[in-house]
Amino acid sequence: MEVTLVDQKNCVTTNCDDKGKRMEFNIRPLVVPISELTSVLLTEYQLPEKYSKITFPRYNVPYKNIITATNVLDGFNKVHKDTFLTSTATAIKKVYNDFKSQLPQGINLTVLENSKAKIEATVEMYKESVNIQYVWDWIFDITETYNEIITFQEVNPSLCCVAEGLFPFHVVLGGNSADKTVYRTPFIKTLNGVEEENTKRKELTLLFEKLAAIISSFEIPKTNAIKVTPSSIGKLALTEKAIPFLL
Repeated sequence: MEVTLVDQKNCVTTNCDDKGKRMEFNIRPLVVPISELTSVLLTEYQLPEKYSKITFPRYNVPYKNIITATNVLDGFNKVHKDTFLTSTATAIKKVYNDFKSQLPQGINLTVLENSKAKIEATVEMYKESVNIQYVWDWIFDITETYNEIITFQEVNPSLCCVAEGLFPFHVVLGGNSADKTVYRTPFIKTLNGVEEENTKRKELTLLFEKLAAIISSFEIPKTNAIKVTPSSIGKLALTEKAIPFLL
C-alpha cells in the first residue's frame, strides 16, 4: 500500500489557518523475484507454533489372544511405558511454558512442569491391582485434555495485541513451494473486543486448570460407589463428555 502525505489546502473562505495534512493510499501490485535479496526486502514471517496431538494407544493392538484375567490386566500396562509417559509429559510441559505468559497469575499449575513424576507415582500405586484399568482411563483423560488445548490454540492463534510489526503497509503473496511460504503474509485472527478476548482467555485458563486438576487429583475411592454415570460418550472433546458421579 503506497502512502502519500498531502498538505491540506490552508486558505478557505473564513481563514488561512494551517489545516494540517492528510494521508492518501494507493494499492500497488509489485512482483519481486525470490532470491538471496528477498530476506532484505521482505519480512520473513514466523509461522504459528504447530503442536502435534497425542495419539493414545489402543487396547490389545497389535492383537493378542486374551484368555485369562491376568492377560486382560496386562493389556493395560503399555499405556504407562516410559517412552509414552516421557513424550506425553514433554508435550504438556512445552505447551504450558509456551502459554504461561497468557495465563493469569496466582493459579497453581506447577504440576504441568513435571507431570511425569506425578503420573508415575500414581501408576506405581495401582499397577499391581485390577485398578490399573482405571489408570488407563485417567491417562486417556490427560491426553484428551492436552489435545483440547491444542485444538483451542489452532482455532484461536492470537489472544491479545498482535505485534504491530507484523502489519506493514504491504501483503506478501509468497511462492508456490513450501520453503517459500515464509514470505507469504499469514492470516492472524484478532478478537473484536476486550469482552471476547477475556472470554477466550478464561476458556484457555480453564483448560489448563482442568489438565492440572486431572493430573493431581486422581484417586480410586475405597468406599464410595459410583451411583450415576451419564451417557454422553463417543468421539467428543473431553469437555463435552460426562464423568462418573459419586453420591
